[in-house]
Amino acid sequence: MSKSIGIRKTFSEIEKRYKDEGLDFDKKYFYQMVSDWYQQAKKNYLKLSDPKTCNSDLYADVWVWQEVIEYVARKNIGKPFDLDNPPFEFKASADFYKNFPLENIRKLKKVAGDVFLKEMDKKFMAMVEERNNFSKDKGYDSRVEMALKNYRIPKLEYKKFLKRFDKVILRYNRKLSNDSKQKGRCLICESEIPMSFQEIQTLFIEKNPALDVAKINIVLGDFSETKYQKFRDSFEISLDKTAKINHQKMELIHEIAHVLSFLDCFSKDCNPYKKGRYFREKSAIEIEAMFLKKYYPKLLLAKVENILYNLSQTLFEIELYDKPARDQGGVYARCLNKCFVDSKIKFCKDYLFSEEIVYNSFLYLPYAVAYVNVLSKLGLGSE
Repeated sequence: MSKSIGIRKTFSEIEKRYKDEGLDFDKKYFYQMVSDWYQQAKKNYLKLSDPKTCNSDLYADVWVWQEVIEYVARKNIGKPFDLDNPPFEFKASADFYKNFPLENIRKLKKVAGDVFLKEMDKKFMAMVEERNNFSKDKGYDSRVEMALKNYRIPKLEYKKFLKRFDKVILRYNRKLSNDSKQKGRCLICESEIPMSFQEIQTLFIEKNPALDVAKINIVLGDFSETKYQKFRDSFEISLDKTAKINHQKMELIHEIAHVLSFLDCFSKDCNPYKKGRYFREKSAIEIEAMFLKKYYPKLLLAKVENILYNLSQTLFEIELYDKPARDQGGVYARCLNKCFVDSKIKFCKDYLFSEEIVYNSFLYLPYAVAYVNVLSKLGLGSE
């Protein structure tokens, strides 16, 4: 593919993506940026050592799309505003953030009395209503529809999720002993994981010859993620430095699955960044789940216990944003009881102290949808 054809093809795909998402941009200026990124990629490709993970054209396409995604993310963040003088459309959010800052959210739970909870809940519900209005102003029917679009979760996948999650929950709970479901216990922490971090990598490499340990760099960070390092044509896996050792090992399994997902896409001349966040998560989850089921089935059950908690959060948010004008304590309790069938909670306001629910709505949605749809095909659920 010639350079000019490659740039035009990439740009036309990006332009379509922008139009589909209703984003405005200066066509001439952005074409020049894409051209510059494309040329940088082609030059850098010549410096890479063998074996390379993909061909030159795909490498340039991946490079450009990485840049585009980062550019769009920066553009969508918006300008910071003064909490004492916020724009009208963020007035309720500013009021909540000012009174209940993120850094204090965990401490507040220990001292919260009934009067405090009532006031906190009132301000939170005002923020929920504001978020709903924001989504509708953007042209979405609901907050969840906006999240589906942002994560690029196909409507068919979401419909499958809604149909399957009850069966997945029930099948999993039957496999879990009553002892394991005691409050405060964590199956991942209590599991025996005899593998070291190096042995986990080795096992993956033995079963997947395309995986090159020299292409993987593992570091500790603020959270777990996998990044394709375009300048070096390698992968950096970051593990949550605050997580306990067993959780870090489980995270490593998931993140290596992301590397394998990238390599599988590359082998098919496919750019995973064009597919969106949901595709990348689901394809990694499929690899992770199959690995655990085959080699460490008990760890798969332990993993699902964590998944069920995230699922309860997502189910609550779906109901919360659908009908915010009601007392949510009973709704939250019902969602917890649904995911942990032996739980008998009648009323719970702990959603107010969930950093994800309060500050990052629908954070777990792509994981919840992907895990339910993958597990339903692994014998832990049914169609």
